[in-house]
Amino acid sequence: MQIINKQMDGQVLKGEVLLPGRAQVIQVAFEPDEEIQAPDDEFYAYLISRAAAFVASLSPEAEMAVKEQVSAEITDAAYSQDDEAPIGDAYAQLRDDLQLQQISFFPDDMVWTYSAGTIFAGNIISVQIGYDLEIIEVMVLD
Repeated sequence: MQIINKQMDGQVLKGEVLLPGRAQVIQVAFEPDEEIQAPDDEFYAYLISRAAAFVASLSPEAEMAVKEQVSAEITDAAYSQDDEAPIGDAYAQLRDDLQLQQISFFPDDMVWTYSAGTIFAGNIISVQIGYDLEIIEVMVLD
């Protein structure tokens, strides 16, 4: 995984990567957990190595499965407030609108950041997810 436009922002290493097998460049961030007060070069090398292995193994099908889970969770939550079932292809509309913008890598998990410009214009969808692709938390942020 080649990181381009690398720069440090405080203790966060930021850059961009091209996802394998896709013509999509996303932003990446490598961030220490709160317990790590002064990350060194070894820490970033470990996290970059872990991220590279993950990105290399991330198939388009696995990424689509995550988008399907995220769209289902958000759609179900939105419709549960109205006590109605989702109408028509609400799940597919959101899934297809989700665009991966950034992956923030932490030692124990990641945060995937999506935009959904048609359905959630001006919002960010943040997904805390394990390296095993188990979703921990989904949030829609202003």
